[in-house]
Amino acid sequence: MKRYEQFINKFSGKILKKEPLCKHSSFKIGGPADIMVMAGNTDVLEESVNLCIEFNIPFFILGGGTNIVFHDKGFRGIVIKNLCNNYSVEGEKVFVESGVIISRFAEDMAGRSLKGLEALGGLPGTVGGAIVGNAGAYGASIGNVLISAKIFLFKERKTVEVERDFFDFRYRYSRIKTGEVKCVILSAKLRMAQGNRDELLAVIEKDRYKRKTLHPTEPSAGCIFKNIEFSDEEFTDGLKQKKYSPSLEGLIVHNKLPAGKLIELAGLKGASSGDACVSPVHGNYIVNRGKATCEQIKELISIVKKKIKEDFNIDFEEEVLFIPEKL
Repeated sequence: MKRYEQFINKFSGKILKKEPLCKHSSFKIGGPADIMVMAGNTDVLEESVNLCIEFNIPFFILGGGTNIVFHDKGFRGIVIKNLCNNYSVEGEKVFVESGVIISRFAEDMAGRSLKGLEALGGLPGTVGGAIVGNAGAYGASIGNVLISAKIFLFKERKTVEVERDFFDFRYRYSRIKTGEVKCVILSAKLRMAQGNRDELLAVIEKDRYKRKTLHPTEPSAGCIFKNIEFSDEEFTDGLKQKKYSPSLEGLIVHNKLPAGKLIELAGLKGASSGDACVSPVHGNYIVNRGKATCEQIKELISIVKKKIKEDFNIDFEEEVLFIPEKL
């Protein structure tokens, strides 16, 4: 506890003690954090991380809380909530802090006739989280428009600006997501393009309507599993080798096999563990029907992965991140 006292004495921002993490997670799961920091600007965000490192306190940086599952016992350390939400536009270049909500941001860019983020207008979470996971939809991703980002490196304890190539973006992947680079994104510079305002807003509205009608409304973390990437040659070769079932033909969209469709074909919609349930509405969603726990979510994921492997010889990989009680 002495380390916490040292942190509190030096920290200049707002602190909450024993804050329930279920209040900050779209899954509505998670016990209390020892301390939660409310980082309202990038200076406070950098300061809180720096102090955690200085006093050797475990910490986790929380964005929108949309693709994570907290432990039922909470987090023994400091959760830093990123509330940095400023951005500015200069022509086709946009400077944005990492705590900005991606859906609102994408809509505002479309309203300014700036093209490049409209496919992300229905996604939850923050700009920082979107960059870490190279979030996207319908074949587009935020990595496509990123020019550079300011990051605070944990080991060096300094802020640097890095170019797009630094992240080594791939499908739902960056070097930060894997932990290869340990840092926090403070802000980013994006390159947009001129577009038709009405057309861009229509794309966002259509996507939101689709998500509202075809996706579950219960608490969830969004899609649980990554879609399966295939080149045409890889999939064709797999069929020839009888590695994959012919029933999968015709299901590939944008070189990806939808995980939700596989789950539906496997008859797993409605499968459950306690209050954790594979949504009957969308197979790639696990929903919390009341009092689901982290362990129930894990158990249900294990059931799904085993069944998909047995039926289709495909290995599922989770999109969600499980945060342990102790790092």
